[in-house]
Amino acid sequence: MAMFDRREWRGTYNTLTMLNHLLVNGPLSVFNEFQLERELIEDAINTEWIDERGFDCGLKVRNVAEKVLRLLEDGMFFKDERERNRKQSIGRIITGFGNSSFVDIQSETNSGRDSSFLSDHQTCENDRAVDDHPFVEDEHNTAKLLLSSST
Repeated sequence: MAMFDRREWRGTYNTLTMLNHLLVNGPLSVFNEFQLERELIEDAINTEWIDERGFDCGLKVRNVAEKVLRLLEDGMFFKDERERNRKQSIGRIITGFGNSSFVDIQSETNSGRDSSFLSDHQTCENDRAVDDHPFVEDEHNTAKLLLSSST
């Protein structure tokens, strides 16, 4: 972590949030690597970020900085937080984009649903999607970019 600018409180907040995540979820070497950065984190706790309207932007920064500093100073708290987070994450299914939200029609049909209702419903949905699509210009389903129609 480098020195932070008072006006750039979001960068400091995001950095401390990432450090908090790495301390709790990452390798144990992160704990050792950031032991020397305690003074900088203490500076973040003691700095106020008050904007021209009087809003204290630094409250979130101070809260995260206090937790990070406590994680670095208190070994028991550090171990407890890692264990608590590990217990919460057990059993979570990590999925990416793509097929995780896809409904398999075959499995729906095999589970006792009426396949004719499902196929009729999908046909109606597909027809409506083509008719309402902003790139479809006429009944012949000719696609044309909206920006090119202004010229």
